[in-house]
Amino acid sequence: MISNFFLIISWIFLIFGVIGLFRFQSIYLKILVAAKIDTVAFFSIILALVFRIGLQWETLKLLVILLFFLITNPLNSQFIGRSALINGIPLKAKENPSTDYRAEKES
Repeated sequence: MISNFFLIISWIFLIFGVIGLFRFQSIYLKILVAAKIDTVAFFSIILALVFRIGLQWETLKLLVILLFFLITNPLNSQFIGRSALINGIPLKAKENPSTDYRAEKES
């Protein structure tokens, strides 16, 4: 029962996150939304699995995986955003975005 609730919550977050990915124009906002929905959906899926299997040895393994993911996922999105900024991708989205940001930077 509780595991089904967490699975439904994860799907709701995933659906709204995908809508947010298409709605935002800036690459940095898309990175932020992708990191948030990924973290919340993964968190709720792991909690659903924990409640589904009960108190066993696998529960501890799932909680360790969850802790690892909660530490590394925000760091990964921060590194991706920083590398985009270093490579010259503009902070503000343009009306007609082009895909070649380096050509604009050199000219």
